[in-house]
Amino acid sequence: MLFRSILTDSLLWKVDEKQYYIDVPANTADVLLSHLKQFVLRRTKVKVKDESETMASHVIFGTLNAHNGPDGFFTGLDPRHPSLGMRVLSLKSAKEEEFAKSISKHFPDAPGTYNLIRKLAGVAEGIELKGKVAAEANQEFLNAVSFQKGCYLGQELTARVQFTGAV
Repeated sequence: MLFRSILTDSLLWKVDEKQYYIDVPANTADVLLSHLKQFVLRRTKVKVKDESETMASHVIFGTLNAHNGPDGFFTGLDPRHPSLGMRVLSLKSAKEEEFAKSISKHFPDAPGTYNLIRKLAGVAEGIELKGKVAAEANQEFLNAVSFQKGCYLGQELTARVQFTGAV
């Protein structure tokens, strides 16, 4: 029997039809990168590379204007739970420093707040998900699993757990 467990969770940012960014917790980025590189075929135009040195991810609680962020930034509501606020993906540059300065005037830095709110909302992240199946980590309630869409790794196990009620 083939068992498909979760490596990590991620948020996918679409730049255009040919480019995407994957936002993952730092403690699982290397694991996901090596896993993805196993499946890139040599003759394709697909390139998978680590951009963590040139990008940063931020969280702002509340919604602000999540769909119209400043140039050079990707913004959107965290799809997993409303209490997780707005995600901001930015290039590490002078623009980011300018953004950080302007945003700190309105939103004080609060280390640890994100993890507390995330855990209170029942959202597991990163290494906390490793080795689990979707039903063990509330993934069906966090917009991470679709029971209408087919053809994804672990689909059969996920569907069987959903319909039988047993892991």
